[in-house]
Amino acid sequence: MSTTAEVRNALDVLRKYYSDRDGRPAALNEIQLACYVDALRPLDPDALEAVVRAHIRSSPFFPKVADLLAHLGPDPKTAATIAWAVVENAVQRGGSYRAVRFENGQIGEAVQLTFGNWPRACAFGFDSPGWAIRRQTFLAVFGTLKPSAPLTLLGLHGTADDPYVVAPVAGLLTSTDAPRGELTDGDARDLLAEVERRAQHREQPRGKTGSALPFSRRQ
Repeated sequence: MSTTAEVRNALDVLRKYYSDRDGRPAALNEIQLACYVDALRPLDPDALEAVVRAHIRSSPFFPKVADLLAHLGPDPKTAATIAWAVVENAVQRGGSYRAVRFENGQIGEAVQLTFGNWPRACAFGFDSPGWAIRRQTFLAVFGTLKPSAPLTLLGLHGTADDPYVVAPVAGLLTSTDAPRGELTDGDARDLLAEVERRAQHREQPRGKTGSALPFSRRQ
């Protein structure tokens, strides 16, 4: 997993590479930056640098999140790691009370096999040994499953009438109360707060290796 600083630095490389005619880096507002960070932090640093290099070599346009993720290719380990990040987002933002609908049914199936049901998935603290053990189980199970139709897992309320909907790309969670693909003001504040919380909780120092691009982990 990459740190927030590593993702921000990778985005700076892209912003400066795709500068306008006057040399001004491509602009990102706070919400856009939060979405990029949330989507790219599950990548390990080597994968992060690889997708940046691949996009620079293949496109004259600044990438959207989906453009960068498309460069990952069929890497089962990376796909499983991103799927786990989607589950963590769903646990934190959806909670155990309401049902949760995974647009990528493969993720929902892996949750069922790992936890048994959705309320049990929400019962662990992220710092607990049980959560760490189940992370390893989920990563192993996910790779054995095939992509499938959307799957809804029931919460404590016991009904699927008003589920939280988990998008298949980028790990962003939106309620069916809002149009798909849009963030309400409350969603935006929650997303920014979540990105900051995860950054403070998970960032770890990394060693140095050589690289021509100015990624922060390489300095």
